[in-house]
Amino acid sequence: MPPAPSDFNLRLVGLPDGSNGEPWRAMQNAKLAVMKENRLAAHVSGLDPGDPRLLLAAQTHSRLQGAMLTPERRAQLLKAGRELGMRPFESSLVIAVMQDRARAEPAVDDAVLPANFPTTVPADPESVVWPRWFAAIAAALVVAGLLLRWLTSL
Repeated sequence: MPPAPSDFNLRLVGLPDGSNGEPWRAMQNAKLAVMKENRLAAHVSGLDPGDPRLLLAAQTHSRLQGAMLTPERRAQLLKAGRELGMRPFESSLVIAVMQDRARAEPAVDDAVLPANFPTTVPADPESVVWPRWFAAIAAALVVAGLLLRWLTSL
């Protein structure tokens, strides 16, 4: 006959004997707090227009020459960041992000394109097939030639 349910002595695995599980509960509560904060942050509608990072990013964008920034303009931007209450490190990060973005996204003559604008034209599926056939036939001929050469050398 199996023991009655009240006879079971359950405990959390990995805790020292006699521990009430308080460290485990504290860790679980901390994880839940992080999950809650992440969920709340995911639903933020956007940056505040007065956010210093956004203001410095706009100033950086206006002073960039392509992806380049002269030392004088960089010093001006760092000064502007300081006036906005940012540390030099934070200002440098914003400037670097804007320069990287300018490098990665080529400028289009002051035209603003929608976010879903296709940047490449999809290839016609029929035009892609014949190079594959050509490559497969060429590879087969090379393998056949090597095989014939090996067989004749025996």
